[in-house]
Amino acid sequence: MTPPLSFPIQGRCAIVTGASRGIGYACARELAMGGARVFICSRNEAEIHGAATALQKETGSTVKGMRADVSIQSELAMFVNSAISECGCVDIAVLNGPQPKAGPFRAASDSDWATAINETVLYLVHAIHLTLPGMVKQKFGRCILIGSSFPLEPSPEFILSSTLRMTEVAIFKCLATTHAADGVTFNTICPGYVDTVLTHHCAAQVGAATGSTENVILEKWRQRIPGGVFTDAKDVGKLAVFLASLQQSTLTGQTIGVDGGASRAI
Repeated sequence: MTPPLSFPIQGRCAIVTGASRGIGYACARELAMGGARVFICSRNEAEIHGAATALQKETGSTVKGMRADVSIQSELAMFVNSAISECGCVDIAVLNGPQPKAGPFRAASDSDWATAINETVLYLVHAIHLTLPGMVKQKFGRCILIGSSFPLEPSPEFILSSTLRMTEVAIFKCLATTHAADGVTFNTICPGYVDTVLTHHCAAQVGAATGSTENVILEKWRQRIPGGVFTDAKDVGKLAVFLASLQQSTLTGQTIGVDGGASRAI
């Protein structure tokens, strides 16, 4: 097992949503390797309990999994409150919500927009309402949003994500200003094309909406990356642990790309 990075989070209570695989799993793994008590959720009960078991076995830390659809407010509340009931307060919140449907504007129906708003912006608002009061009370908290690269460089292929991820970043920027004096930080990680099942799923959606194929779209995306390699989800997890650490307190309100240099934004 690779030794954890030396960013002390030992004993801290962390929640990670969307953590049965991919980026969420990588974030949960790095937090558990650092000694945090980690609570994870996803929509699939078998997958999330399997992930919790695997992480606890690998890291030796407490990792608990719960099935929860974070787009349903009551299920999100049940998940967050289960962590609070055991720990007293959530110290670290890694908020990795559902990815909106991929595709251009013409492929996004009114229903798609409503669903995407609920699964991104409203989910984020509900999660902050549940976790922020305890963080403010104890004068410590680390809120980390897993967004996408589209706030840095919007893509017509991802109209829903390009629009709504920008709103999420604005929420975090405002909260960073409001709560800096409370010891609570808000930072956004913007992954680019990551080597995950979700990326393949999005490529298939874009291909279907544009008359192409999953493999053609994946190759098109790969060619946009200067190094020609998709990002490893572990890189995102390591950055999340740094942002969650006790050693940084003035790094807040930042939007950080992890995309292999694919974004041309400055």
